[in-house]
Amino acid sequence: MSAALAFAAILAVAPPAAPAAAAPGSSTGARVMGQVTYRVGGSVYVDLGSLDGLAAGDTLTVVRLEAAVARLVARDVAPRRAACDTLAGGAAIEVGDGAWFMPRAANVAAAVDSSMSPAGMSIAAADSVPAPAVPRLRRGVRGRIGASAWSVDPGREGAYLQPAADVWLDARGLAGGAVDAVLDVRGRSTAPMSGSSVPVETFGARVYRAAATWHDPRSRYLVTLGRQYAPSFAGVSLFDGVVARTAGERWGGGVLFGAQPEVGDLAVSFDLLQAGAFIEAHSTPGNSGRWTAALGGVTSSQEGEVNRDFLFVGGSWQKARAALYLAQEIDIARGWRKDVLPGTFTLSTTFASARFEVTKAVQARAGYDARRSVPLYRDRVTPETEFDDALREGGWLGASVRPLRELRIDADVRRRFGDASQALTAWNGGAEYVVAGARPLRLRARAALSDGEEVSTTLFAGGIECTVARDLSLGAGGGVRTTTDDRAAFTEQAPWWNIDADWAFGGGWSAAGSFEQENGDAGRVQLARLGAAYRF
Repeated sequence: MSAALAFAAILAVAPPAAPAAAAPGSSTGARVMGQVTYRVGGSVYVDLGSLDGLAAGDTLTVVRLEAAVARLVARDVAPRRAACDTLAGGAAIEVGDGAWFMPRAANVAAAVDSSMSPAGMSIAAADSVPAPAVPRLRRGVRGRIGASAWSVDPGREGAYLQPAADVWLDARGLAGGAVDAVLDVRGRSTAPMSGSSVPVETFGARVYRAAATWHDPRSRYLVTLGRQYAPSFAGVSLFDGVVARTAGERWGGGVLFGAQPEVGDLAVSFDLLQAGAFIEAHSTPGNSGRWTAALGGVTSSQEGEVNRDFLFVGGSWQKARAALYLAQEIDIARGWRKDVLPGTFTLSTTFASARFEVTKAVQARAGYDARRSVPLYRDRVTPETEFDDALREGGWLGASVRPLRELRIDADVRRRFGDASQALTAWNGGAEYVVAGARPLRLRARAALSDGEEVSTTLFAGGIECTVARDLSLGAGGGVRTTTDDRAAFTEQAPWWNIDADWAFGGGWSAAGSFEQENGDAGRVQLARLGAAYRF
């Protein structure tokens, strides 16, 4: 439940570029296909951006074997990349899955409000939802204002209430059309419930983004000033400073300079300064095959001392039936780092994934992940999400089979490398069945086993999601995780269950509620959440 910064360890997203005068594909109405390049918690990163016609607030469909897996909403959009929030069905998203959206020359926020709610965009009905017919305003303000409250009862006089609020504004076409601005502020407080010993936490607002972008009429040259996400560089991510860049149809690049905020409260700090440059290339819009390539470097110092210098190289390639993605950071030894790195150049933060559709009903995928740990900002943490996060690093090989139109079966094997206390092998299998119709129904089941030399874990989970009415969806799920630790000679079980409801009403209004209970050996934990938001 802690509000930590969600760093994208592979893809740090640049500030949203202004809409081009004529976004590629926006006049054809045809789907634009991309792929999922990275996933952490509820955040999903795709290789689609403003040059493809995507804009913040647009919805995307994640597909595997021509079947919808999940719905996303674009949160931060760069010319060729985007960070998205998961709306529905996120448990099944895998790196390498396809992602598409319907570009529109325009839409206004009111036209997409219903599509940004899980209730309005059931996975079973995803392909049948038409694109809004209302044109997008080139200028104006879009945004979201939300409020929620968590009730957490871990037992042992530790219950507390955690109210929260957030504001997101995206203004386009200011100062005669040459300036765009974005603001993302979130805050929360913690108050003990009756009889609790939890200390009071004063309300603190954290600014995740506050930036303004100047651009020319065709959005080929952009200068962004303020708190923003760095383009292309995972090692920089969120920073306070300036980025000057150019974004053409084939080439792009730029320079950046700034300081990283404090990790805890995101307060402005000038202790860690950094500067960098990058260059990007990509295929022209409309090609049957998509490819991208990026190369850059960053140098940073902390209070006058060498902090980190590294190079970044990455690229992707995608055809109708295959996709590849690679990102690599190369650390450079300078100053005191010469004594701790094995050589002048050291490979670090490696990530690679591949996907290939053998037939229309069979897809194979593989990958390797050797990145550092990623702090998460996520509302819900369950034994299932903790199980998956523990297996993030390492290599994997998997496949998906669709024997029936309504049924998809997934399986993979993963290997986490390291010493005896870290290495383990995991097997995972799952199935999803969708009953289409006026009231779509989605069922999922999963079984997994991770086996290490000293610790082994089994997981059984399942869920159901139903669109009760056009604007109302209900869901329920649960499972049990069992961990056996040979070192301490104990076995721990953690069963859990949850129920959810999402309701969209009155144009831009939406409400959501959930209740979850976990019954572990350490005691019972209950979590309840109510929230409401207005999009405009």
